[in-house]
Amino acid sequence: MQRVLKPEGYYMVVTYGKPENRLPHLQRENLSFDIKQCTVGTRQDQGKHVAAKGEENDEEKIHYLYFCKKRFDAQEMMKKNWARIEDDLKREYEDELKYPSILELLRVD
Repeated sequence: MQRVLKPEGYYMVVTYGKPENRLPHLQRENLSFDIKQCTVGTRQDQGKHVAAKGEENDEEKIHYLYFCKKRFDAQEMMKKNWARIEDDLKREYEDELKYPSILELLRVD
């Protein structure tokens, strides 16, 4: 996504994934984003979790939105940190069959 965005372009993620599961992927060293996040579908009311109108009071119904703005230094950061990130990806995906295709998609030339 970072390669196709121009500087100050936005990438938006809408997911059920909580910040502790999604932010590590969006904050990898080869990426250079300013990230803002919010939730949709619920609101806080006097310290209690209250579902939006028509929704069940269920944490699984919360959508998390991540707005990622590409920084001007993104290309330089990607090139600078790519070797370390490639090693991290190798360790992370070493047991998966799709590993070679993942690295080829992410390759920096």
